[in-house]
Amino acid sequence: ENHCAYFRIHAPQAQKLQVDCGGRKYDMQKGEDGFWTVKTDPLVVGFHYYFLIVDGLSVTDPASYTFFGCSPHGQRN
Repeated sequence: ENHCAYFRIHAPQAQKLQVDCGGRKYDMQKGEDGFWTVKTDPLVVGFHYYFLIVDGLSVTDPASYTFFGCSPHGQRN
């Protein structure tokens, strides 16, 4: 919808969760069920590197295939 990405991550023990999509960080909101959600701003159609920041630690999405390379922002993913 509107070229936005939606993220939903189960991390009931986390205190803070963000998604970094193309160098922009989005704060996720925690639900009572332990799932965190966020909707990004509209994105250009195509492949986008992203990673999660769980309580300050950058991690890949454990439920997704992992891709390696450099993003346009110079971060290795």
